[in-house]
Amino acid sequence: MDPPLCCKHADILTTEGKVSFGHGCVVHPKAKIIIEGDCSIVLGEYNIIEENVTIKATPKYNPVLNANETITVYIGCYNHFKVGCYLENTSVENCNVFDYKCRLEDSYVESKSIIRAGISIPKRTTIKLNSLVLENNIIVTNSIFNENDFIAAIKELYKLLAVLLPKQNPMHNINTG
Repeated sequence: MDPPLCCKHADILTTEGKVSFGHGCVVHPKAKIIIEGDCSIVLGEYNIIEENVTIKATPKYNPVLNANETITVYIGCYNHFKVGCYLENTSVENCNVFDYKCRLEDSYVESKSIIRAGISIPKRTTIKLNSLVLENNIIVTNSIFNENDFIAAIKELYKLLAVLLPKQNPMHNINTG
């Protein structure tokens, strides 16, 4: 299995919570993974997290309990988070693309979707399977998505980054799971 790669200049910030990485994950320099309180983030296999991406888990206030609840943000497999995208308390299934500077909070993204550049998704939105989110949050069916080709492309990108990133960046030693 391909080991996860994490550049030392990435910020993995946690106090009490934890983050786990699946095989083949790549965390570029200047990416931020932020876990507040007892929350956690679980990343599946082959997620590519580019520069200036933020993935954040923060406690959510529960008015019934009159207290904060810890959450776990689940990120499936084969997702590509491009430069500057921001996800807070947003879980993601498999094979999605988050284009440049898109923003999601307290949302859920099903598999095989593409969120275009600069899109800001309203809180508590579910992006359905095979969606393409365009400007003005217009959502259309992404009928041309080929999952096998996408997975192959992500694995090829991992192989390329596994060679290039360590040549230009000091790396963290991280474990899977």
